[in-house]
Amino acid sequence: MVNMAKKISYFVGLLKYTRPLNHILTTITLLAGYIISRAYSSFEYVVLVIISWVILGSGGTLAFNTYWDRDAKSSIPLGFQFSKPEIVEAHLLYLSIIFLITGWILSIFINIYFFILYSITLLFSIFYSLPPLRFKGRAGLDMFTNAIGYGSFTFLAGWVIEGALTYRTFLLSIMAFLVFASGYLGTTIYHLEHDKRTGTHTLSTYIGFNRSMILSLCLIAITAGYILFLIMTNILRFFTMVIFIPIILAIVINANWLKNPKKDPMVPMYKMYIIAICGWLSLIFGEIFRS
Repeated sequence: MVNMAKKISYFVGLLKYTRPLNHILTTITLLAGYIISRAYSSFEYVVLVIISWVILGSGGTLAFNTYWDRDAKSSIPLGFQFSKPEIVEAHLLYLSIIFLITGWILSIFINIYFFILYSITLLFSIFYSLPPLRFKGRAGLDMFTNAIGYGSFTFLAGWVIEGALTYRTFLLSIMAFLVFASGYLGTTIYHLEHDKRTGTHTLSTYIGFNRSMILSLCLIAITAGYILFLIMTNILRFFTMVIFIPIILAIVINANWLKNPKKDPMVPMYKMYIIAICGWLSLIFGEIFRS
């Protein structure tokens, strides 16, 4: 019984590297795609999609990224609580691969569009972390990979459960890309100095803190303008205007962050995470609440 308890505790310790907290935003982004497609009729496949894309796909990606970060002295102290961290690292790699491949196999049973999206995203997951490509350490590619993977492709993964691909799909996937691109830079600030020391050339390390925050503010403004365009052209329903409340809050938080660069970066980063969740919920509410 003692050995079994230790094994369970060890496994749970590994699972934390799949970063379950991130699953909340990923799930809501996926559900937004499903509901905004206006083709939803049942939630028959939604649970399977969440397991495949979010828990296994996204979780496996984050664990895989953590494993390859170990060589760059990742800010996550991999294996710090274990006596043999090198064994933990090997087990984490196995876990990430099992998650990614299992999610890919499950995607086959949903539909061909979902399978294609998962397959492309799987390649991005590998390219993002695995040397020598390692998009994470290439300024610009790091933001693009995150925005298209967690933004456009996650939104589309929800859309294609039942929705048909149209010009509206393309326009809204751009919106999802912009939402995540505008928030991405803030997620790299807390380890900005660490990335500089380890030679991880993210976009933030390349352009610096001030320009990163200014670029983030510009992207938020572009996102707001684009969403307004979608509403005015009836691509989104009128009541999705409520999204401008979290957008305004995002601008205020980033502007204050720019004024106070020495403040703890984790606080505004988590605030932005909550705002992103509220933004997607606003779009879902606006679509469901018909005028």
